[in-house]
Amino acid sequence: MPDDSFAEIFASYLGLPSPAMRAFTMDPAKPYFIGRAGREQRIDKYGDVVAQTEVKGGDFRRSHNELKILLNGMMKHAGFYTAVEARNMFQGKIPARYLDPYCTQHSTVNEIIPDILIHNYKDDSGKSRTACLPAIIDLKTLRVDKGQHMYKSGIHGGRTIIKAVEKKANRVRTDYKTRVGRLDDKFAANDQHKPFTTAYTNTFATGGIMPVICGAFGEMNKATHLLVIKCAKHAAAHQDNSDITPEEVTSAKGSPYSLILSQFRRAFGCLSMRAAADEKLRKIMLIRSSRFEANQAAHNSTSNHRSKFNPRSPGWYDNFRNETFHDAFFRYRTSYDNFAYAGDPIETTAQTTIADLNVPTY
Repeated sequence: MPDDSFAEIFASYLGLPSPAMRAFTMDPAKPYFIGRAGREQRIDKYGDVVAQTEVKGGDFRRSHNELKILLNGMMKHAGFYTAVEARNMFQGKIPARYLDPYCTQHSTVNEIIPDILIHNYKDDSGKSRTACLPAIIDLKTLRVDKGQHMYKSGIHGGRTIIKAVEKKANRVRTDYKTRVGRLDDKFAANDQHKPFTTAYTNTFATGGIMPVICGAFGEMNKATHLLVIKCAKHAAAHQDNSDITPEEVTSAKGSPYSLILSQFRRAFGCLSMRAAADEKLRKIMLIRSSRFEANQAAHNSTSNHRSKFNPRSPGWYDNFRNETFHDAFFRYRTSYDNFAYAGDPIETTAQTTIADLNVPTY
């Protein structure tokens, strides 16, 4: 880990001023700005403005993908079969007359693609009749917002203040319910049973989406803590992990479960803090001494592969707005999760001709 990232992580965790912002906040008479047109903000000593600013190119996706890959690796270590960004979460759960138009639509605006789909999520509560259920996970990163609607400081009349990560988790659940309702309105408008909503609430574990929220200070929501504990329990139950420590299984701190749980928590928490710090440090190059220069830097100094197709870019296939190329490549890359019905196979007989098989002739 670089020294500047290490210092930034400790300062953020302890609530101290950012060391990287010291050069831009030492002289109050000389302000510095960052941001796009109409959203330029003055740099603060904690660096929250730099972390929350929106620049062209979507730099937050890098931090999001790092956390998603780590979480997926933890689940595989626990024995869960997962699929990253699976597009077929409703396959086999709703009638084909509604599923086919949904799968063959040309736009991804109405598609619901969770970050991780678990095919064999084990319900330990005993409330479900089946041993394994599919589960969908959506990972979100959270930064200190400008209006402090998520991160409210101080005591407000003795009321219980909901944590920012829990607020974000509630918003994610509400957003998924709204999007599923839109699918019913578009593809099953005449069906009063609402097949998409019914499949979403009844066929997935926890009754829908399982939000994983990584806060600006490395904090996690309650669902994430329970998910990490579940992964540690199943990973410790594997035969390969039974001898990773000389302590007995009943040991409070030295058992395989305690050791794996500590490793999972440390890895996820540290990566969350490092991703937030690196995201802040990467935007320092966009800080300028005037609002006009900050606007120019935010637009011109970074690439924007999401809104413009660039065939020279090595990651052109990750351009999710390029429907023609990305959709075909993504379905090829996740062919195991694409269970689209292709029709009945052709029965070949001795009288079958080349014209029947629709094979081009030369």
